[in-house]
Amino acid sequence: MNNLIKEYLQLYLQKVVSGDAYISPDSISFFKDECAKALEKQFADKKKDWSMRMSGLGKPLCQQQLERDKIKTETMEYNAVNRFLFGDLLEVLLYIEMKEAGVNVEDYQKPVTLEIEGVKLKGTLDIIIDGKV
Repeated sequence: MNNLIKEYLQLYLQKVVSGDAYISPDSISFFKDECAKALEKQFADKKKDWSMRMSGLGKPLCQQQLERDKIKTETMEYNAVNRFLFGDLLEVLLYIEMKEAGVNVEDYQKPVTLEIEGVKLKGTLDIIIDGKV
């Protein structure tokens, strides 16, 4: 994390602790909505049709082919859903804290598309700060 962003966050959180700063009602509402989305995402039916995704670009081709053909090569541990859920919640919490702290957050969870050989891959950029991904 950029040192300047870290300083903004520390200053903001110190102000919150001392009662000199609060979280906006809009941010609270946004957090509630994002929490609901995270729960739906992690506890939804996982039996979706396979498709190429940007997040899979770094995976070996053979692994992607096995996933496409619904051949399981590994079993997730029972607590994986909670780990993924905590990650989603932490991500939105940090976004809100940075925004409330005055960090120049330009975009969050921005949908993007990349075309390779006529195939469109969809994904999201987690966050854009000062023009940087």
